[in-house]
Amino acid sequence: MTAKEDMRGRLFGLAVGILLLAEAFALWRPQALGGLPQPDLGPFSQYRLVVALLSAGVGAVVLLAALMRDTSKAAPAERHPAGPLSLELGAPQPTPHDAPPATLVLQPEPAPAPAPPEHPPVVAAPAPPAHVAEDADDLDPFPGTEHAPPEPPHAVAEAPPPVLEALPAPPPEPVSDDRGRFLALSDEGHHFRVGGQLDEAHERYGEALDLARRRAAAHPGNVMARRDLAAALTNLGDLHDREGHLDQAIDLHEESLRVRRGLADEAPNDLAALRGLSNGLERLADARDARGHRSRARDLFRLRAALDQRLSAMAPGDPEISAASAVTAERLRELDEALAL
Repeated sequence: MTAKEDMRGRLFGLAVGILLLAEAFALWRPQALGGLPQPDLGPFSQYRLVVALLSAGVGAVVLLAALMRDTSKAAPAERHPAGPLSLELGAPQPTPHDAPPATLVLQPEPAPAPAPPEHPPVVAAPAPPAHVAEDADDLDPFPGTEHAPPEPPHAVAEAPPPVLEALPAPPPEPVSDDRGRFLALSDEGHHFRVGGQLDEAHERYGEALDLARRRAAAHPGNVMARRDLAAALTNLGDLHDREGHLDQAIDLHEESLRVRRGLADEAPNDLAALRGLSNGLERLADARDARGHRSRARDLFRLRAALDQRLSAMAPGDPEISAASAVTAERLRELDEALAL
């Protein structure tokens, strides 16, 4: 924009600002105009004062902008199209407006780096000397085994999982089939006994006892075989007691008690062996009492009472031990009363 055009814009701004201020004065003081027509605002007549203030504000802003406009700024120089760019080396050519000449320096292009080969050459490792291969067994601490590549110095081999300590194997049971047969015969005897078929129960219990005797005799150190023998003697003794064969019942219970005492003597802290001894004392005491041997029955119950106290200390709160202690105390009371008569 030239200075002349800038002056025209400034004058136009002054004129617009003066007109807006005059319009505001006419709206604010219409009576000062005399007979001149007043501006008609139509439906906005009631807002005459507000419109006058807005007109005055806008006029003042335009007037101040025109007064403060700077006209001393020189017009920018006209652009001239640049001439053709010369790539020739030599004396610089003069440029318009006496500007310093521009020097264009051409740099030689760098030579491209050689591209890496697609497949690097494979260099075969030199074969080991023949004498090294011959003496390989001398260097190998384990001759005859495959040679694994050495691990890097920083590699740490994983520790193998901990191996649980193997528990001692149970004593050999070469007659496991016989024990299965023994358990099956005992279960059948229980079934017939509960059903009242005493002859069949007697037959099954007898077969189970014969099988248990053979196992205990063949393996005298087998604890399970001896426990099975004591149980078979007790089962058949209970059946004789129920049938009224008290002498046979007493003999069977006494033999069972001897086996149970031997197991308890060998393992004095074995809870299962002591429980078996307590049951054996009760069975023999009941058979003696039924036979009329009350004094001997009371002695057996007294032994059982002392054993029950020991079992209660080993397994406090055990319901079976508590129930056995209650039965022993009741039977001792009954026998004391019977013998006191």
